[in-house]
Amino acid sequence: MDADDATVNFYAKLSARLDADLQHEDGALWLCSPVRHVPSTLEDVGWGCGWRNCQMLLSSTLTSDCQSTVCNQVLCQDDGSAALPDILTLQCLLEAAWAAGFDPDGAAQLGHKVQGAKTWIGTTEIAVILRFLGVGARIIDFGVRAHSSAGAPPHASFSCDACGMAIIQGTRYHSLVLDDYDLCARCHRQHGGGPVGPFECVQPPPGSADRTAVQLLNWAHTYFTEGGPKEGQARGLLRTSRPPLYLQHQGHSRTVIGLLENAQGAQALLVLDPAVTSSAMHKALTVPKYWRSGMLLQPRSLGHPQYQVLRFDSTGAGVPESDLSKVILAAEAFP
Repeated sequence: MDADDATVNFYAKLSARLDADLQHEDGALWLCSPVRHVPSTLEDVGWGCGWRNCQMLLSSTLTSDCQSTVCNQVLCQDDGSAALPDILTLQCLLEAAWAAGFDPDGAAQLGHKVQGAKTWIGTTEIAVILRFLGVGARIIDFGVRAHSSAGAPPHASFSCDACGMAIIQGTRYHSLVLDDYDLCARCHRQHGGGPVGPFECVQPPPGSADRTAVQLLNWAHTYFTEGGPKEGQARGLLRTSRPPLYLQHQGHSRTVIGLLENAQGAQALLVLDPAVTSSAMHKALTVPKYWRSGMLLQPRSLGHPQYQVLRFDSTGAGVPESDLSKVILAAEAFP
């Protein structure tokens, strides 16, 4: 099963389920623009979450005002209908973007080749694909980046230079030989010796995960509610024109499609997870309130000290030129 086998009429069914479950509650749920759920398959379990989330992001452009001619050409079939590209097509697009000069450092890190390989990708690669298609994409970093006086540069984020993981969680190992070379704990055990060592052990500050969760939820609240009902007037299901968000942490990624706020002000993210099967998603769409156990990320579930979010917009007026740049940098950072 690939992108075209995503849950049929998913958005309409989800909207109906949420509307029915929330109509007698005092809280509010802001829902993004129409999107599809694309689950992983046996062929891509363990490495394909980034690719599947990229498909979900692109699915929202099928009904949005995305004005990118290139994007429309990629999604449009010969009969005029629109379909999502499969993983192999996305891999070809990423390589084409690299060949066009996008993210040369990332291209070199992955050997300029991903076609047909079980290669894990993260926020940067998805930003490259979207920008190559002419869709403005912006990366926002959340979480304190610890660094010491021994020379670890204060980057907006730290990635592992061995396995390519976008965000290093927990202990980071910074090379004292190379200016910009960091490893996660697992790769340090495997590659910590030789000409790139010795390494400095850098621990994240205590309590940073709690602060990061609050920052992330507050930012998402502003993103989804901007231009909507005033505080205190929002209630029930509120459909917005906001595109979904890509959410990355160490080892996994999801697509954020909304934000729930109860009457007491407690917030949670509504997410689509590629690891959720079509049958499990069917249950979430048909069983009252079942989605609360499988689609919500509560603050207690946001326990990673670092996250990356990718937001994107159509290429109409108002999209900053930096959101289309071939150089991929974080546009905002919340320490």
